[in-house]
Amino acid sequence: MSEKGQSKYEVLLQMCKIISKWGGSMPGVDCEAVIRHGIRKYTDEVGNLWVCLAEYWMRQGLFDKARDVFEEGLCSIYTVRDFGVIFNSYVRFEEEMVNMMDYQEEEGRSEETLLEHIDNILYLRQSTVRGASQESQVAFRMERLESLLERRPLLINNCLLRKNRHNVKEWLNRFALLRQQQQSLIQAFGEALTQIEDKQVVQGSLSQIWLYIA
Repeated sequence: MSEKGQSKYEVLLQMCKIISKWGGSMPGVDCEAVIRHGIRKYTDEVGNLWVCLAEYWMRQGLFDKARDVFEEGLCSIYTVRDFGVIFNSYVRFEEEMVNMMDYQEEEGRSEETLLEHIDNILYLRQSTVRGASQESQVAFRMERLESLLERRPLLINNCLLRKNRHNVKEWLNRFALLRQQQQSLIQAFGEALTQIEDKQVVQGSLSQIWLYIA
């Protein structure tokens, strides 16, 4: 505990939040390495740390790197709580990327005024596809946001199976989610049969997997 009664994790999180906001003006500090060290150390309380790392890249204007961090985080966490923290921040990020197009269309809005207006969304700046029209950029960003929302059930299912690969209920949920994707469904059948150990099964029985396949 710190002198203020904070746990080591709380101290680390506070430091990472400072880094994510001011890291660009900290020469000689490997900001990404500091935050990733925390992610490796606190494997079950890492949602906010992943968000800090994504926010760090946002403030550098490197939105693709921020998006990569969100994706990496969603593919690494083990708890529903961490999933919610990362996914909700990811959705807000994509929503604001769409909203930025509307802000930029308003007449008389200077860059300085624009940055002041979006201070609460981490100083997002214009990110355009070279040669693309305003309409096509909006459409592209909307499709990306919609795709993320559609992927949510499968992403959270991945998280729950990482936490316990012997959970029959979640494997059955996975089969249902993939029922329209034949190749992915066949792959899921194989993964379930190779990963589930009969003596460690929870929320169902191995026979239910075989019955579903049959």
